[in-house]
Parts: sequence; C-alpha cells; structure tokens
Amino acid sequence: MRNSFAVGRRRPLLIIGSIVSIALIFSFVLSRQVTIDRTRMRYEPEVPAGAWVSDGERRGKGFSEKTSQGEEVLPPVKGEIQPKEEKKGGKIKDQKEEKRVASAKCAETFDTSCRSPQIHVRIGAETPSLPPYACFNDIAIFSEADIGRGLLAASIDDVTQEVKEVATFDLSTTDGRLIEWLGSLVPRAILVVVSFGDIAERLSPDARRALHRFGAQKAAEWRGGSAYAALGQRALEEGRAREILLPLGAAAAAGVGDINDCFEFPLGKLNATIEEKKDVNRVDETKLAELLRAQAGTGGANGDGGASRGVLLGEEWPQCGHTPKCGEDLLPMHFYSGANKDDHPRMCVGGRMVFAAGLNDAGRGLNVAVIDQKSRKIVKTGHFDTYEKDSTSLELFLDGLGEGDIVAVVSFDEASSMLSDMAKQIFYELGSSMVHRLKFRASWFFVGQKGIRVFSPFEDLNFPAGNAWATPIDASICVPGSLSGPSERRSDKQNAAKRHFCAKYDRLDEFCQESHLDDAIVSRPLTDPKRADDPIFNVPILVVAGESLGRVRLTLESLIAQPGINTQLVIVAHNKEYKMASDLALLFHFKPLPINATSKYNDLLLSSISAAFSIFPKATSLIVVESEVAATSGLLLFFSQLLPVMEKDESIQIVHAFNYNGFTRTSSSPSSVYRVDDTQPPSYIYLMRRSLYERSIGASGANLKACCSSLHRWSLSSLFSLSGAASAAAAAPAAVLVPDVSRVVVLRPDAITLADTGEAAVFREPRGFVKSSDERLADVEKLSEKEYEREMEKIEKASLSLDGGQWAACDGGYGSLMKKEEKRRDGKSLLIRYKDEKQVAEIIKCVGLYSNQIGGRQFVAGAYRGRIRFHLDGVPMMFAPLR
Repeated sequence: MRNSFAVGRRRPLLIIGSIVSIALIFSFVLSRQVTIDRTRMRYEPEVPAGAWVSDGERRGKGFSEKTSQGEEVLPPVKGEIQPKEEKKGGKIKDQKEEKRVASAKCAETFDTSCRSPQIHVRIGAETPSLPPYACFNDIAIFSEADIGRGLLAASIDDVTQEVKEVATFDLSTTDGRLIEWLGSLVPRAILVVVSFGDIAERLSPDARRALHRFGAQKAAEWRGGSAYAALGQRALEEGRAREILLPLGAAAAAGVGDINDCFEFPLGKLNATIEEKKDVNRVDETKLAELLRAQAGTGGANGDGGASRGVLLGEEWPQCGHTPKCGEDLLPMHFYSGANKDDHPRMCVGGRMVFAAGLNDAGRGLNVAVIDQKSRKIVKTGHFDTYEKDSTSLELFLDGLGEGDIVAVVSFDEASSMLSDMAKQIFYELGSSMVHRLKFRASWFFVGQKGIRVFSPFEDLNFPAGNAWATPIDASICVPGSLSGPSERRSDKQNAAKRHFCAKYDRLDEFCQESHLDDAIVSRPLTDPKRADDPIFNVPILVVAGESLGRVRLTLESLIAQPGINTQLVIVAHNKEYKMASDLALLFHFKPLPINATSKYNDLLLSSISAAFSIFPKATSLIVVESEVAATSGLLLFFSQLLPVMEKDESIQIVHAFNYNGFTRTSSSPSSVYRVDDTQPPSYIYLMRRSLYERSIGASGANLKACCSSLHRWSLSSLFSLSGAASAAAAAPAAVLVPDVSRVVVLRPDAITLADTGEAAVFREPRGFVKSSDERLADVEKLSEKEYEREMEKIEKASLSLDGGQWAACDGGYGSLMKKEEKRRDGKSLLIRYKDEKQVAEIIKCVGLYSNQIGGRQFVAGAYRGRIRFHLDGVPMMFAPLR
C-alpha cells in the first residue's frame, strides 16, 4: 500500500507545516527495517519494482569476492501492489527525495490557472525517448521505482485526490491480477493507467471490459504496436474517460500524445450500479510452475541456464569503475570475462553489479542483461550455457526484446560450441559485427540495441592462443540511451520474432513468404459488442499439437481468427521434445505447455487434458482442439450458443464440433444440432465438462485404461452417470450434442494415424463445414431431454413414412429410392422405419452414414435412442424403429 499524499496547489502558508511533517515522516522512515526469521530486511526502491531484500555481508568493491547474499529484486510479474515504505539514506537513495525530484518535473508544467476544485492533470503516453508519466498538479503519480514493463495503474481518491494505490502489472503470464485489482477499487475511485512496452496483445477482452467500467472506450481498440494511457473513474459513463492511443515509436505531437487539461471530479455522470464479471478463469501460476518443474524432471533449479525469475542486484560500484565520471545522459557499464576456470564473469550496469560470483547465475556461456532505454532499469537477466546446451532459450529471450531495449552481453569460459546461427543472426541484428567470428574460448562483450541499423561501437573480441584462455575482456564504458542517431533507427515495422522463426524452420512456405514475413499476428476483435460478456470467452482452450509444424500453424491461425478469442486462455500442449510447437505458440501469443508423454498421440492428449484442468482450477469446462484440424471462423459462436444448454442440462456431457456423418451428401443444415447417444467418442474439437474428465481421464488407472486407451475410440458411456445420483440407473441417460454441419475442417492424417484410429472411412469422400462466421442455431431450447423427445415425435408425425425393406435392399441406390418418393414427399421430411438392427445396418450402408467398432460394439454416428437424423442431398431424413 502506498503512503498517501494529497495533491493540490501548494500555498505559502503551508510551507512551514509541510517541512515539519516531512521531518517527522523522515524520522519514521529511518526505522523502516524489520527482522524476519532472524534476517534483517529492508525495502529497496531503486529497482523496476520495489522489494524487501536481505542484508548480506559486503566485501571489497562488491565484485572481487563472492557476496554472502545478493539483493533479490523481483520485477512486477505478479501484478502486485507495490508497497511504498521508505528506507534511510546512505547507499540506497531515499524514496521521498525521488518523489521530490519527480514532483519538480511536474511543477515545470503545472498550470496555476486551474481554479479549485479543478486539478491540472498531465498524463503522457510512452514515446521513443521517454517513459510514460502522470502528474496531478505538481505531484508525480508514478515515481521512478514504479516504472516497469507492463501496465502502470494508480487509484486516487476522488475527494482528497490522495494516491491510494500504485501497481505495475506485467501481463506476460496473466492479466488476472489486473482484473482483480480493477474490480477491487472503491466506488468513484479515479483511475490513471499508462502502458510501458508493446503489451496490447497480452490484454484480454476481460481486462479491456474492466477498463470499460471506468469510462474507457479506446481500450477495446488498443492493438499491438501502440501505447495507451487513460484517466477514468469507476462507474463513469462509457466514452467519458480521457484516453490516448499513440503508435509506439512515434513522437507525441502537442495535444495528441498527452492529456493536459484542468479537471473537476467526477469526470461525468457515474452509473448507480456496476456489473462485475465473476469467476474469471486464468492460469494458476503456482500450479503451472509446479507442472513445468515436474515435466522437466527438476525441482525448479535452472541448471542449464535461462532467463532469471527476477533481477538480483549486487554491490554498488560508483560509475562501474569508469573514470572520469560518465555524463548525465550516459549509462556506465563494466565487463569482465574472466581469466581462468576458477574466475568468474562480472558485469556492472548503472553503478550496480548485475553479474558476479553467485549473482544471477553468472557462469559459463553468455551472461545477458536487458536494460530499458527510457527508464534505464534492468528489465531482465539471463545466463545461457551455450557450451553444453542449445540456444533455443537464448533465442526466445532475445526475441522478447522490446523496441529500443539495450542488450549487454559478456562471455565466460566457452560460449561458441552450441551458439546457433539463429542466435548469431539476432545478435547481428542488434548491432554486433563480431559475433559470427566467435570461436572456442574466445572472450567477448557486446552492447547492442533492438531496432538499430548500424554496428554498435561497444564490442570487443579476444581470441585464445593455442589451448590457453583468451586475454580477458576488462572494459568500462559509457553508453548512451540510443546507440545510433534517429536516421539510423529502423523506421519500417518488422515482425522480428516471425522472421527469426521462419529462418529457423523452413517448413512453412506460405506462412514465411517474404511478402508476409512482417504481417502482425493479432487476435480478431468482436464485431458484435453485445457478445462482450459471452461466457464462452471465459472457457479455456487446449490445443494438443502433433508433430506436423505446418498443420499446427493452420490450427493456431484458425484460432487467432476467432472473433473475441481470449489469448490468455489458450494453451498449446506439445511433447516436450518437440520445441517447434512451443516457438510457434509464442508467435500467436498463446501459452506453450511442454508435456512429458510417450510418442503416442493419445497419451499426449490425455496428459494434456489433465494438465489443462489442473492449471485452470476454476474452469467447469474445456474446449479441446486436437491435431490435424482447423476451426471454422464461427467455432466459438457455435459453442457459445450451446454452452448454456450444456450447463442447464446435466445429462449433456460433450458438445462436438465434428459430425461423423458430416459428408457433403449427408449434412446441409448449418442451423441444426442433434442430441446423440453418449457412444460418440470425443474427436477433433469438442467442449467437455470437468465432471466428465474427473470420472474418466482424471479417474483411477483402471478406469482410464478401460475408457480411453485408443484415440477416437474412447468409450465414455459407462462413466457418464451423474454425480450425486443414487445409482447409474437413477441418473438421466447421458447425451452429447452434434451439429448437422461440422465446425471443423479435418486434415487427412498420415497412413499410420489412420491405421491407429481405424478412421479411413472419415475421409472416404468430401466433407462439409460451415463457412459463415455468424451462423445462428435453430431451436436450441428444444435440446433438453424432454423437449427433444417431443420434437422427435412431432417430426415423425409430420414426415412421409417409408418402409425400410426397400432401403435395406438398396435397389438402384439411395438416389433412385429418393427419386421415387419426390412427388409424394411434397417438401416433407422422410421417415424410414426399420424392424431390427440388421435392417438398419443395411440401410446405413446404402445411404453411406458412418459406423465403426468402438469398445467391442458397433458405433453408429448420430444415433439417439434408436433414431438417426441427418440431411441427405438436402432432404431432412430420420431413421426410426417400427412401432
């Protein structure tokens, strides 16, 4: 909780009182040191996010010997409200002084013509040279310690204009905490938000709607490549908030890139009530971390290198040893690459050690720090052992850089053996002229920047002589915020991550065509605002990737094109050995999830469903998207119309997007949905209940083996009984819902998969699928058990009834049989009565419906209590037993 301070014009009569108050507060601040488990802790404000740190023993200059403890400074990845207690002076700058400096900057633009109760508000979006800022009169809302990657937010009392809370939300993992925080603000609370970094595509529709409740309107239009800032108020009418949308990299023009006006609160009419969305599904980060550790087979140690979970700052070293002192606009740095195996690499940035013995996992390979160009804060660090491990994690680390980010690198021991050509290419694009010459046990340091088109002047490379170590790098430098002039910065918009992906994997010709390399990959917004709170957008989506990269790409493209899709809820599970799927998922802003499974796809599918329900503990249902498929553009709208039906009728366990009878001959009514017996196995794309998972896939090994050992031959009918029923017999007979026309395009699998599933008949002839993205279903209220039975009886009475004997004989084929009844039918449905199972099997064969052996019994697609509904060459058909 941030210490509150009033915002208002300073009056001379209050100056003496203010000085006395500050003195009293400062004396209290000197005591802000606590002991936890016998460890002295203090608050460190001078980092991207404030944190309590342990006091460690200090020796020498702070880098020549290993410290007993580093100072762990976690970036605001959890979206937690930052405490604002102050620490006494000395080496750690007093935060109150920091506020005074920030306030002085606000005072320069403070317009005293604003008359009480008006407040002069200035809010600026991020620009190429400056981080975002916010001023209320002469007071800075965000201190330097608050500035961090993500969405910066402040809650301000509308009466006293006191800053109540300040929080920084890094949305890379989830925006759940942002949504919760916005929902917790008191009525009438004033909200100030500013973005820092290209984060728009990480903001879900739920988060945008949460901002909407503060009067924001442009938040819904905010897309990648732009900065956002807003001044709103809880319950404010839509569109009354003041907002900024500014392309990242564009200089702010007067009145365009900032809010600068006199305001009186409330900002407009406030609504009497606010509807908050409850039970928003988000990834449980703790469970996800546990799952990832379990899949990796480790206890969480990062032994093979990688990005650190936080930034550890070591000892202070004034000017990083550079003499004379670096200029005010220059950042001092020092690099030391080590002289032998018993030595350690060291890096100093801005007067603090970033890499040293025991600090940020410094060690063999490459030690990398990322510095934000505008705030000069260390954003993240990473150690990558490129002697023993491949460069995949390094490539992903570098692909995550934001425009203008400064990258500092120092090698230690051997860094060239496993350094990939792709990693070298990325360093080259960051300005390295020497990385391609890196050799065994060479010493290298480099400072580059994302977006420059010239070689960096800050780089050196020493080669070893024979088997000896190379002469160590030992350099102190002063680095400007921009390593090249404005004319040398890249002006064209590039999708660097996609370019690197396509250079690394050469299997995606169309996706990686030169003309499409820089196409932005963004989710498709809703065209119908009335669906903004549709529950389907709160259902997690699990993609279970196969080994065909091209087909995984088609699946992900079909999902990102779903209007209103919530990318925060899309998980792409893949075999942990198949890293290409992980790289591809990140391109689409989805979350990759490596799974430790056998080579069998069915095992991967089962493990992935279990993992998905585990990391989404609140989810009552899950959309499963298998391999080798592409969703039609109206998939989520289809599920949206049937989700309430499934939730209301507990006998419905699964909603299928795929119809086994969905050949172009046998399906032609996109608005029709059928209630089908529970014998149809889950296949391709489906919406399933958690309760079904818990009784089958999540059940004991015996049940799991009995039900689900073969792909698309799962036998779940014996597990469909409702929980809480006295017995299976007392439960309502279970059912599934199936569309007449499929909402999924199934790509023909390879011969091995076909043999494994026995589904060659699925691909024997062309299949139909719905092409419209706005197809509305008919009579969904008639899909409950009793209503559906009544509807079937009505259809039977209204249909032209035919004897099944002729159809079983199939004399002349079904086409000839239909032609005979064309005049007599007169627009009616055809009802074919059969006398027994043998006869109906012959009729099914004549017409060409799908059937297969599952669990030792014949599965007839579309069957519901003896009836089968479908459309044959556009004619509504029903098979039913004789009565």
